[in-house]
Amino acid sequence: MVEAPRFRTSKLTQMIHVFHQAFLGGLDRGDQSASFLAIKQKYYQTLFAGCSRDLRRDCVNSSLFANDARLMRIMTRLAQELDVTIESELKVHGTPALCIEKSLACRDAIEERYRRLAMANLNKNKNEDSEFSFAYLKFARLFAALLDYDKKNSNREPGYIAEVHGKIFEMIIARYNPKSMTNGEFKTFVENFNPWVYSQKKADTFQYGTKIMFKFGA
Repeated sequence: MVEAPRFRTSKLTQMIHVFHQAFLGGLDRGDQSASFLAIKQKYYQTLFAGCSRDLRRDCVNSSLFANDARLMRIMTRLAQELDVTIESELKVHGTPALCIEKSLACRDAIEERYRRLAMANLNKNKNEDSEFSFAYLKFARLFAALLDYDKKNSNREPGYIAEVHGKIFEMIIARYNPKSMTNGEFKTFVENFNPWVYSQKKADTFQYGTKIMFKFGA
C-alpha cells in the first residue's frame, strides 16, 4: 500500500510515527511473541522493498520511513540482533580476517548488519545517537575485511555501502567519546578493530579514523 503515491499523505506519516513508537517499544522489551515476530518480518520486507543489494537504488519505501527520527534506533536494534552470530564466529576463527575468509555465516551476518545500519544512516531527521555510533564502530574492521575479501575474490561489492563506509566511520569516530575505556564492550570493540596491525603511513579504509583508534588502543 505505501508504495502507491496516492497513499503518501501527512496522515500516513503520522501513522508511521505512531507505529515506530510502538514497534521500538516491542524491540526494547525483547518481544519474542509470534505476532510481534511476524510484524517485524513484514516491517523489514516493507522497508527494504525493491532495494538493490547495496541500497544504491530502487528502495521504493525507504524515503517515507526515513522521515521519522525513530528509524535510526529501530535499525540499530535490528542490526544488533546479528551480534551474537558474529561474536560466535569470531570466537571460532580468532581474527576478523579469518572470520571473513573461512566462514560464510560470518560474511553474511556482517554484510546484513551493515546493510541495516546503512539504512539507519538514511534517516533524514537523525541527531547524534551514541547507540548507533557504537553499533557502527563495533565491527567496522570486520566489514572492511569483507570488502577486501570481495574485491580479492572478484565477488560482488556492496557498492553504496562500501563507498560511504569509511566516511561514516571517520565522521563517527571523530566525535566519539566513550563513557569509559575500561568498559568490557568498549575493550572488545578496540580488540576487534585492532589498529596496531595497520601502519599509520599505509593506505587504509579508515585513514584518519585509524589514528584515533591508536589513541583508544594505547
